[in-house]
Amino acid sequence: DGEETSRLSILRNKLRRLLQEIHTNESSLKSVENTSKGLHADITRLNDLIDQYNRQKAEIENNLAVKQMEHEREIAELEEKSQLLESQIAGVKSNKSKLIEETQEVKDEIQMWEEKIQLEKDMKEALQTSEEAIDIKGMEKE
Repeated sequence: DGEETSRLSILRNKLRRLLQEIHTNESSLKSVENTSKGLHADITRLNDLIDQYNRQKAEIENNLAVKQMEHEREIAELEEKSQLLESQIAGVKSNKSKLIEETQEVKDEIQMWEEKIQLEKDMKEALQTSEEAIDIKGMEKE
């Protein structure tokens, strides 16, 4: 009977330790489950953030591509306008050179005519002086 009592006591102690271990394991399991739920929530939140990031990234890349195409088109238009303006400037410079040449020709012609007019005046004056001199000589002879 004493052996059974001691065996019963040992089994009760073993049962108590097993129950304590079960309780500890259940607590640990609940802690692991709570941590797991937290991790699942964090993973869900992280996946949502990754999706949001990817959508924003795609939108930004799309906007960037559109802006780049707009700028390239604008640059092409500006280059075209620049070439047109350069062509017009060359034409204006050419016309300016022609006008300067024509102006110089007209100035030279005016100067030539002024010289001719002055020469004609000088000749008339010389002729008048010469006719007067002839008249005076004619009068002196008389």
